[in-house]
Amino acid sequence: MIESILEKRSALWRHRQAPLLKEREQFLTQCQQQGTSRKALRNMAAELIAVIRLLRMEELREVDLEEIKQAANKWAIEQRCNPRAKTYGASASYFAQVAKRWLRYHGHLKTQSPPPSHF
Repeated sequence: MIESILEKRSALWRHRQAPLLKEREQFLTQCQQQGTSRKALRNMAAELIAVIRLLRMEELREVDLEEIKQAANKWAIEQRCNPRAKTYGASASYFAQVAKRWLRYHGHLKTQSPPPSHF
């Protein structure tokens, strides 16, 4: 899957070396089947590398919304300091969106339980 959306050897190498390749490819394949463009898939693939790095994931695990928010804020700070970043205003929200979609797809997005109902 990664080979079909990335052209540069350096990018392919980076994606192959990062943890959770199979899980990232499964998600990207599903997005592609739902009609996501090649450019958007490339963007998501790159964002997923940041997601697993900032969430310190070597294997899939449950992640809560607060942990995603903290990682997204770190990502936004990194992007502000990155001279190659074209825009960073939406960095945190895009990071959080991709992280939540990917974790939800794999059943590892931990959301708050609804409050118990009293009869």
